[in-house]
Amino acid sequence: HNVTPDGGVSAELFAAQMEVRPAATVAPESELSVALDEIDTAFKAKYGLPLLRADKAVPTLLRRAHRFQVAEADGLLELSKEVT
Repeated sequence: HNVTPDGGVSAELFAAQMEVRPAATVAPESELSVALDEIDTAFKAKYGLPLLRADKAVPTLLRRAHRFQVAEADGLLELSKEVT
């Protein structure tokens, strides 16, 4: 048996599925590199030294970090480790 939820379908879900008008959002992981650069720049401006060390693995880690990784039980811990 199928039971409809109380309150109906959200406007955003209806727009995405029925009107083929997805929400105008930005994936947070696409902004991660920019945010890290901005934090490092602000820290360097205030203290004269960089906050983050350069590492050749960073581009690879940033490409692998995404919110859908958290769908699995250990995904949140793995994502946290990669971001750190």
